Amino acid sequence: MANNYMVLDIESTDATVSPLYIMQIAYNIYDANLNVIAKKNFIINENIGRQDYFNKISLEMINTIGKHPVDVLQELSKDFDICEYIVGHNILGFDMKHIARYFEMYKIAYKFPPKVICTMKNTKYLVMSKNTKNQIKETSLSALYKFLFNSTMEDTLSHTADYDVEITYKCLYKLLQGFVLENHQRQILTELTNTSGDANPPINKNDVIVKGKINYLRNDNGTYYVNPEISTIIRNKFSPKTTPKTSPKISPHAQAPTINSL
Repeated sequence: MANNYMVLDIESTDATVSPLYIMQIAYNIYDANLNVIAKKNFIINENIGRQDYFNKISLEMINTIGKHPVDVLQELSKDFDICEYIVGHNILGFDMKHIARYFEMYKIAYKFPPKVICTMKNTKYLVMSKNTKNQIKETSLSALYKFLFNSTMEDTLSHTADYDVEITYKCLYKLLQGFVLENHQRQILTELTNTSGDANPPINKNDVIVKGKINYLRNDNGTYYVNPEISTIIRNKFSPKTTPKTSPKISPHAQAPTINSL
């Protein structure tokens, strides 16, 4: 198995109305250095006469270029086999769940890549988005993108699977490449832990990106990396030209490509 990343997203009909139909599956495959290998984008046509929840995919498009789910799933299953990571925003709670249901419904053998990176779960306590009750909520893709790049997603393109895949990739690249925390961000992370390094108040270890002793953040302006396997922030203790082992081999000085260049 190659050490590849698959960044995936789906669009569907209204998730509150059963049954849910997948309308679009898009994914890009990247090598260990996050260089793109392949881009796949499929519109699904199950002849149901319905559009996706956000009405971004027209019925004309579905009827013209839509593919039968079996054809798409068979290709997706083959691509799973060449990837070590599957990446997405709410990938566990939504995309993988419904893709698995489709594989089983159409009786197609599949095996997901063994390692999962959820850019929503792993950034909840990094972005610290708040709901109307001032409670920390799950991070939306647009909020994560705004946090990392101080820019907004294109309204006309968001909630199309191929565009969301590109945005998710940019966020993944930035997180794995490393970033310097602003003072207020460092303070927020510091306040999540006490001097012993334990979360205070308790935080689900599967949801939090902040784990371990990080009280050095008060006085340290180092570069921080997201470790995709243990969902933590680690300090770059290497020289500026050296990449930590838990991150893909990307130069810390490299810039994440813009959407237009992808």
